[in-house]
Amino acid sequence: MLFLHRSQRCLYNAPDNPATVRVKNPTTPTVFESLVDSIVEQQIYVKVAHTIEQRLARKSGETLIMDGKTYFAYPTPQNIAVASVSETQQVGLSMRKAEPSTFMGQLS
Repeated sequence: MLFLHRSQRCLYNAPDNPATVRVKNPTTPTVFESLVDSIVEQQIYVKVAHTIEQRLARKSGETLIMDGKTYFAYPTPQNIAVASVSETQQVGLSMRKAEPSTFMGQLS
């Protein structure tokens, strides 16, 4: 039930397409999420950072399908830890940002 609890805080329907569900990152409920968000958001536009965070959730977060809609939870440290740096880069992170994100997942 952790996913449902987290999904209530982290997900919303995209205004451009009500059938699409996207990740919303207005707050960071855990220290891990705050650290990863801080790394992702350094020196880039907020819109680009949110796009990368959405891709990260789609790639490494848990998935829930409910009422025909797909929800993605923010990745847990364990989800990030099992991904390689090159896999983490595939969401749009530079090597310099993918390395510490993956490393923090391994520490947790």
